[in-house]
Amino acid sequence: MKKGKIYIGMYGRSGTSLLVAILGKLGFNTGFSDKDWEKDEGRLCRAGLESGWSTSSYSEFEVIKPALPQALKILGEELVRESCEAFIFPVRGLEKAQKSREICDEMGSTVFGGTANGRFNYTERASHFGEIVDLAAVWELPIKFLVFPKWTQDFDYFYEKLKPSFDIRNITKDQVRQVFEETIKPELIHDL
Repeated sequence: MKKGKIYIGMYGRSGTSLLVAILGKLGFNTGFSDKDWEKDEGRLCRAGLESGWSTSSYSEFEVIKPALPQALKILGEELVRESCEAFIFPVRGLEKAQKSREICDEMGSTVFGGTANGRFNYTERASHFGEIVDLAAVWELPIKFLVFPKWTQDFDYFYEKLKPSFDIRNITKDQVRQVFEETIKPELIHDL
């Protein structure tokens, strides 16, 4: 495996911002800083760590989130295929993700991950998921699914899924475990 970019599929309410925070704290260039992690600690529904994906900012980041179909198409198949180390897709059942969004909306969240006023619905979510998985398959991107909340509760599962990316950066299992345990707040993760 060659060192490249890690694309994070945007499914929503499946820990994508949490994944960005973990990778960033491990030294991956996510486009976010310690101040951003601190802001996220107090952010309602812990969502919204999306990096820029425009061609002008693309080269700066090692982790690209959201890897939306339209963004990937703008970047182009050749660029994405050549640069893609891993395409990580945290997933949660559609009904549970929608319920989580509704709860966040009820709490007054206005960030993308909480959907202001339920701007995504079940049908749109299913269509989006199918479109991005289809694109990753057709472009033959090395896709890895992380099942939520399992990936936040089972360190070994999480570590094994991302081990190749940790290995090529000489990040040890102990380092990953420390950041994983410091970053994940089990009391904030709900299976619904």
